[in-house]
Amino acid sequence: CLRKGRWEKNGMWTINTSIADVISDREEDLPACSLVAHIPNFERFYFGEELSKDKPYHAMTMMASPDFQKTDKYDLLKNFVVSALEGNHPGCYTDYKELTGIVKTWRDKEKPLPVEAWELERHE
Repeated sequence: CLRKGRWEKNGMWTINTSIADVISDREEDLPACSLVAHIPNFERFYFGEELSKDKPYHAMTMMASPDFQKTDKYDLLKNFVVSALEGNHPGCYTDYKELTGIVKTWRDKEKPLPVEAWELERHE
């Protein structure tokens, strides 16, 4: 990603790339497998806010909230395991190209700041 005008490696993207490579290179006789990304992160994906501490407590509090229970995000989180296993969670991807596509779609819709932090490739 681009940070302060310089291209730098993001440790999580290195890990995401490695995981996607392993998944896409697995033997064809193995069961289908996909990964799930929560863009930009778990808390903002489901709850729309950044958290720095007490994340499990906050998640449980939100899940118990009658207001949150009326949202699509509640249903998505409640059914996360099933949707991930079935490969129909909106964050499912099977390779790096799909992952960057999910990120670019989110980035173009949400327009996060700073913009350069979300530039994934030098020649996008």
